[in-house]
Amino acid sequence: MVTAPDELTSGLPASDQSAIQAVVGKELRVEGFDTYGHVELMFRDKYDIIHCIWIRPIFLELLP
Repeated sequence: MVTAPDELTSGLPASDQSAIQAVVGKELRVEGFDTYGHVELMFRDKYDIIHCIWIRPIFLELLP
C-alpha cells in the first residue's frame, strides 16, 4: 500500500488507524476483489490482531 487514504481510515478507532498506517509501504498479498473493484488486503498488527481492509487499487503499487 502506497498510502492510506482518509476515506479508508476516517471514523475508525485510533488503534485501527495506527494498524493501517503501520503497513503503508509494506508488501501485502492481494486476497481478492469486491464487486466495486476494491482490493482486499489482510494483515496482522503488532498485537497479532488480524485486519481485513478493502482499498481502491489507485492507492497500491504492483510489485514484480
